Amino acid sequence: MNRRTLTATQAEQHALTMALVLAITAKTEANSQRAVLAAGFFAGRMQPLQVAQCQTEAKRILKSVYN
Repeated sequence: MNRRTLTATQAEQHALTMALVLAITAKTEANSQRAVLAAGFFAGRMQPLQVAQCQTEAKRILKSVYN
């Protein structure tokens, strides 16, 4: 079994990226707001460059789904 282990930083970046995607794709306003809060939590723990990288990745994911 080939498992990929993420560092704490990678895990937080992944969590922020997914929270950003969920904030856009959530089925309800309440779930969208929860995702926004989670994104704010993770973003607050990162450097601006890391946040920008997560935003870029979230945009790429959304573009691949909706285009």
